[in-house]
Amino acid sequence: MNRDKKILATSILAVLLVLLFFGVAQNLSKTHPQEIEKFKTNEPAPEVIDLQQSKSLMNQNSKLSFQALVQRDKSEKSIGLKRMPLQVIGAEAHLKVILSLKPSCNPGDADAIIQELGAVTDHKLLATFEDLSGQQKSISWDIPENFIRSGKAENIFKVPIKPEPSQYGFFLCTAQKNDTTCREKEVTDVNLIFTEHLTQTSRADEVLRTIFFQYFLVDERGLAAFSKVSQFNDPFDKLKKYLDDIKASGKVARTEVDLTQQNMQTLDSLPSVFSKGTLILELPKFQEAACR
Repeated sequence: MNRDKKILATSILAVLLVLLFFGVAQNLSKTHPQEIEKFKTNEPAPEVIDLQQSKSLMNQNSKLSFQALVQRDKSEKSIGLKRMPLQVIGAEAHLKVILSLKPSCNPGDADAIIQELGAVTDHKLLATFEDLSGQQKSISWDIPENFIRSGKAENIFKVPIKPEPSQYGFFLCTAQKNDTTCREKEVTDVNLIFTEHLTQTSRADEVLRTIFFQYFLVDERGLAAFSKVSQFNDPFDKLKKYLDDIKASGKVARTEVDLTQQNMQTLDSLPSVFSKGTLILELPKFQEAACR
C-alpha cells in the first residue's frame, strides 16, 4: 500500500511539473519579440588588450622599450584605466565614435538634452574631442538633428598623436550654431536641469551647458579611459603620480586632472565602451520598459 502511495505521489508531482512548464512556455510564447528585444543589451564585450602577448599593437617607431611599455600598461590598470589601440595614419589616429541611447528607468542625459534644446530652437547639440590643456584646436562634430529619434550617430575623429601621453576630454554640450568647442561651457548636473524645467526656471536661453564628459589619455599605443566613475580622490591622485612619473607636462597635467575630476564627478556620465577599435558612448534615456 505504501509503495502504491509513493507511486501515486510521484505521478502527481510529475504531472504538476509538466503543467508548470507548459504554462511558462505559453507565457513566453505570448511575449512580443520587440518586448524581448528591449531587455537585451547592445553593449559589446569590452576589448581586452595584453601588451605582453600583442607586440604588434605597439607603434614600431616608439622610443620606449617593450618593458617600459608593459610597465606603463600595468600602472594604468592599477589606476583603473582601460586601453584600446587606434588606427594610426601618418601623425593622426583615426577614432571611430558611436553615440547611442541607452534605455533607463530614470531620466538621463538624453532627456536633459531634449529639454534644453526644446527650450531654445536655435541651439544645437555639439560633440567635441578636446585637448584639456587648451593648446590644440578642438575637434568638433555637430550631432545630427535626428539623433534622439534614431537613437544612434557616428563619426570619425582624427586625433594628433605624440610620443608622450596627451589628456583629452570628450564633451557633449548645447551650443550656438557657429560654436566648435565645449570646453568652456558650464558643466551642469542633469538633475539640476530637470529641476529648473520642472519649476519653470530654465536657463537654457542664458547658459550653454556641458551635459556629458569622458576623460581619455592618448598616445602612440592608443586610447585609455577610466573603467568607471569614482567619487573618491584616489584614482585621480594616482593618475597625477603616474603623469609625474612619465614626465607628462608637469603642473599643466595636474591641472587637467583636477578639471577631469570635477567634470566626471559632477556629471557622472556612463563609462565609455571599447569594441573592436570603436569608442561607444551611451546616453541614458527614460523608457518605461527598462523599469520592468
